[in-house]
Amino acid sequence: MVRQQGGGEVILGIRPEDTRVFSSRNSENSAECVVESVEQLGPNTVVSTNVEDATFKTIVPPEKVVRPGDRIWLEWDANRLHMFDGKTSSLMM
Repeated sequence: MVRQQGGGEVILGIRPEDTRVFSSRNSENSAECVVESVEQLGPNTVVSTNVEDATFKTIVPPEKVVRPGDRIWLEWDANRLHMFDGKTSSLMM
């Protein structure tokens, strides 16, 4: 959650399929994460990560080996972010 200029809180969201995983920082739109769990769902591998007490999920190809406890960099396209009102959870954009 982030605070907007008027003092209200905004919840930022991104869909797992709109993220990418790297072993090192690749851009300004990235954060270092700790892998919490890895779940194989058909052709996809869903990885749950933790960043500063926030949980993020990403989808990685099956050939990418990721294990709980690994440190990875999660990258996103800023144009794919969704913003929600912190009080009502209503979509803002």
